[in-house]
Amino acid sequence: MLVLKIKAILRKNPFYIRYCQRYVNDVRFFYKNIRLYISYFSMQKDKNIEGNTLYFVFDHQQTHPGLADRLKVICCAYYIAKINSFDFKIIFDTPFLLQDYLEPNKINWKGQWDDLSYSFKNARLLAYNGMGKIPHLNNKIKQYIIRNYIGKNILECNNIPNWEKIWRDCYNYLFKPSQKLLDVIQVSNLVPRKYIAVHLRFVNALEHFEDGYYNKLNLKRQEQLICKCLSVLYDLKYKEHFPIVVFSDSNKFLEIVKLKGFTVIEGNVGHISFNSDSDTVLKTFLDFYLIGQSKKAFRIVSHEMYNTTFSYYAALAGGATFETISI
Repeated sequence: MLVLKIKAILRKNPFYIRYCQRYVNDVRFFYKNIRLYISYFSMQKDKNIEGNTLYFVFDHQQTHPGLADRLKVICCAYYIAKINSFDFKIIFDTPFLLQDYLEPNKINWKGQWDDLSYSFKNARLLAYNGMGKIPHLNNKIKQYIIRNYIGKNILECNNIPNWEKIWRDCYNYLFKPSQKLLDVIQVSNLVPRKYIAVHLRFVNALEHFEDGYYNKLNLKRQEQLICKCLSVLYDLKYKEHFPIVVFSDSNKFLEIVKLKGFTVIEGNVGHISFNSDSDTVLKTFLDFYLIGQSKKAFRIVSHEMYNTTFSYYAALAGGATFETISI
């Protein structure tokens, strides 16, 4: 519990983020990769490999961030492979299979565990530190394998010109919605873009959603926050000329806005890092896609809430106009 509280404090500390986090992550990932080398690698050549490939591997033994952070980093890893003239593969089969929701679009990125080499003659581990420099890959190494990562955008952190377009192009080059996801999207009746998406992430302010955050409010402050958010929704309803669809991580808030006449997407929301049942995962992908396909997406934030990037990257992937409203 103490460790979680310390992490929560550091996540909000500007000094730590700006001057320390990059180097702390370098040290963490160095020791994690050393353990992987000791556990799995040998000097014996285990297979013959043609070409060069960067693998992004979701290790079931590690904890992972939310959907937006995972997609954010995958696209950045693909950019690293692309500029280094490496092929790119993803192994993402736990706690759910990625291609059940997003299928390969322009390239076949589906990798297999059996494709990986654990020989120093073929492969090296590459830790993805999104706050560090964009790595140069040695084409004498047949495989680079990313198993440790942080959910930061290495394009943005390195001030790459026009990085938003680059990231969006990478996303759409890699992914298209699966038939399973398309079927659910069609049921929603929200495509094409004839609606405004509004996203609010409360984390634990209104009810428990995610471990590691300590922003729970008492009932009086909950009511005050809900009233402020509703006021913004009514203002948008007056100003915008399209229906408003509300997205949130709070089932409590979604029930309230539904009673107020706003549209919500049915289904129980949950964080895929802690709830990996198929209904929760599908609802998360559905929200991401529908926010991106809106005419315009708004993110409402306050000091009691979480400054989420979920709706930002959803809008970026789908090409929706995006705006943040602070209350």
